[in-house]
Amino acid sequence: MKIILGNQTYREVWIGICNATYNYTARNYSFINEIDWESLISVDVTGHVTYQSEINDVIFSLSKTNITSMALCIYPEDAELLTDIYFTYREAVSEYSIRTYRIEDTTLTNESEDINVYLLPFADSFRFTLKFMTGLTTLPDKYIRISRYRPELDQFTFVSEKKTDSSGKMSDWLLLDEIYRFTVLDNDRTLYGRSAEYTALCPSFPCIETIYIDEDVEDWHIYQSPYATDMAYTFYFDRTTKIVHYEYEDLSGAAEYAKLVVEKVGVRDGGEVLCEVNTTGVSGSLQCDLSDEYDLEFVAYAYVSRSPYRLVATLRDSFVRVLHEALGIQEGLFIGMLLVIVLGFIGSINPPIGIVLAIGGFAVGYALGLYTIAISSVVVIIIIGIILVMKMRGSPYD
Repeated sequence: MKIILGNQTYREVWIGICNATYNYTARNYSFINEIDWESLISVDVTGHVTYQSEINDVIFSLSKTNITSMALCIYPEDAELLTDIYFTYREAVSEYSIRTYRIEDTTLTNESEDINVYLLPFADSFRFTLKFMTGLTTLPDKYIRISRYRPELDQFTFVSEKKTDSSGKMSDWLLLDEIYRFTVLDNDRTLYGRSAEYTALCPSFPCIETIYIDEDVEDWHIYQSPYATDMAYTFYFDRTTKIVHYEYEDLSGAAEYAKLVVEKVGVRDGGEVLCEVNTTGVSGSLQCDLSDEYDLEFVAYAYVSRSPYRLVATLRDSFVRVLHEALGIQEGLFIGMLLVIVLGFIGSINPPIGIVLAIGGFAVGYALGLYTIAISSVVVIIIIGIILVMKMRGSPYD
């Protein structure tokens, strides 16, 4: 269907609960028991979806009762709609904690994404009041994304989101002795910081704890693009250990897998895959160890899969492992001097040739990284050697 306003023609676009007419699935939410990570729970859902049509912003109300899953569809099939989704979901007989799902500026297409959202039974959990601080400063009016560690997967899974009040506090139900991590977002959904791992302990009731957020988040970025939206990640190359690190958290909860690929760059062997690793889940970490490489220029690709894989970021770097590092000899001084002495001794039958060989050996050792002296010192030594050779031209050794 097309809409005509004045002299302009617009396509009709639509997002809502799937039905017989609109059945191009964009998101499918399943409501899961957090205890076993698989049992479906019947819930009531209220909320709204806001999206941008070609004419204006549209708000679609969500209201469903006694459902275990909820599918959102788009129209037409090739539509790509920038969308905000917000809904509260609660178990029908109120035996589980009430939780909220929120995602902003996410692009919906006909590439269906399956997302699990979780509920926690009151009978198995405890209500915690958590105060969030950075140093001595409280963090009011921040969104707090709560992820719980799953040892069977060796990763954190996003389970809940709350917002702090004017004093920096929020309350939610947690499992005792479980490990959690908290991601803090500003009101515009940009990343503020992340906590260290926190074990939920309650030595006395009520359960009141303070969570400190690390201010040092310059390595973490929010990535927004048509390829992989709503990603918080850090992606860097450690030049000391020669390891590429990729740690990520999918703020939309839609990620199924993540992948890290490192390829060699070069004319002859460009594109050779040096490392390819992957993991499952909405958050995790991956590493590629390049310590066995010596002279290398590489490009690393970080991906997240929402069927199919989508690029998050690229990283390009290079390094040369010097000989003394490979051999483990401090500054390579012994081997360097031995090289100079041997070459000098070989040329001792003819002093000018010996000087040339010794200087040549010194230059080779410097190029291999066996010395850490300044380049100006190297140039001075070579010049002195040249002068000595020229002075000895008329000697009886010629």
